[in-house]
Amino acid sequence: YGNFAPNFYVGLAADQIAVGDTAIQNSTYKLHVIGHIGATINITAYISDERLKENIEPFVCGSAYLDKIRPVEFDWNEKAYEIGFEPDQHHELGFIAQELQEVLPQAVAPAPINKKDDDYLTVKEEKLIPILVSSLKEQRSEILNLKEDINELKKIIKEL
Repeated sequence: YGNFAPNFYVGLAADQIAVGDTAIQNSTYKLHVIGHIGATINITAYISDERLKENIEPFVCGSAYLDKIRPVEFDWNEKAYEIGFEPDQHHELGFIAQELQEVLPQAVAPAPINKKDDDYLTVKEEKLIPILVSSLKEQRSEILNLKEDINELKKIIKEL
């Protein structure tokens, strides 16, 4: 099996586990892995159980947020590679975390590549889903209203 588990660290004092050459230097997460992670089953994270929530209100203004979010396509610069980031592709689609933070701060978090004094950011894309669903529902409602208007206009035209 050779070197099956290279650079595996357990930081008991910090209550952290790290895998990879420089992962132990990360102080942001309890588990930090440098490189890709694969799984043969689903990975479940976070909680969404109603019994653990209060002040629940419908979110109905997705399009107001959607209008302020700017999707971009970009190339990773040399600095990204120098700090140890290994993107899947050099050219990608996404968002600028700093811009998104101004509109939806809960969709931005410290990047897992950060070392102790770094302040790079990442986007928690799953936080955009309620905005997209709300926007689609708003559009659907508008489309249904427009269809009703069209049908009424068709009736008026027939009567002429």
